Amino acid sequence: MEYKNNTTWQPAWKHGKTQVIRVPHALVPKILEYARALDSLHVLDIVLGAIDEYIEWRCQQKRHPNQH
Repeated sequence: MEYKNNTTWQPAWKHGKTQVIRVPHALVPKILEYARALDSLHVLDIVLGAIDEYIEWRCQQKRHPNQH
């Protein structure tokens, strides 16, 4: 007999399969906060890309070495 998952909801995590782990109860909120931040790194990639583009643009500007 083959098990078939007929759920219609979308998974909450973007990085795929999940795993149950044992952690101290007091640390659960912070661990979940960190895990969700890691899971949504695509936002961080966009921000870091924009910073890289800005730095490259600033480096192309003709400025005196002591100008920022």
